[in-house]
Amino acid sequence: MKRFLFILVIVMLTLAISMSLAEAADAAPVLPGIDLTPLFQALIGFLAALVTYKLIPWIKARTTAQQ
Repeated sequence: MKRFLFILVIVMLTLAISMSLAEAADAAPVLPGIDLTPLFQALIGFLAALVTYKLIPWIKARTTAQQ
């Protein structure tokens, strides 16, 4: 287990060092990323509507049948 953790730490340090060196050597301008916030908001809203429409009535029916 100690050997596995040692190897994991070495790999993480190697990746961190290589990424920090790659950021310093990059001469290309950074393009802005795509904002995915509206997509995630729509997905959360859809899941909330699905829970309200299907799951809550199913739970109510199941609990009243068991009582």
